[in-house]
Amino acid sequence: MTNFAFIIHLLATAMMVGVIWIVQIVHYPAFEFVEEKKFRDFALFHQQKITYIVGPIMLIEFMTGLYLLPQLNLIFSASMVLLVGIWLVTFFFSVKEHNTLLSGRDEQSIKRLIKSNWLRTLLWSTRLVILTFLFLVNLNFV
Repeated sequence: MTNFAFIIHLLATAMMVGVIWIVQIVHYPAFEFVEEKKFRDFALFHQQKITYIVGPIMLIEFMTGLYLLPQLNLIFSASMVLLVGIWLVTFFFSVKEHNTLLSGRDEQSIKRLIKSNWLRTLLWSTRLVILTFLFLVNLNFV
């Protein structure tokens, strides 16, 4: 199981866990400190720049996961269900709130963004634990 695709998948997940925790603890709460007159520019800046970081990593994570799915076990399959959940929360909640914020500062939208992002943070963190466990099992460390 410890093939190149799995290592790339594990690394992509680990990178996203790092990104999502920084976004959750630092970046999204920082939205509350941006002045109204600069808020639309800030929201647009965030949306454009974060995509350069998370877009390729999320795509690599998803594509390597699909590639590995037939080769691995039920535990890996469960981690992929979590990944699908992450994508669903991203597109049906996070993107929606970000698009609302492009129109200007909206305190309720910021709060919903922070709250819904906890789910992505939890799901990605859980995936990392699962994938690390699978990696260690394969190396006979567990």
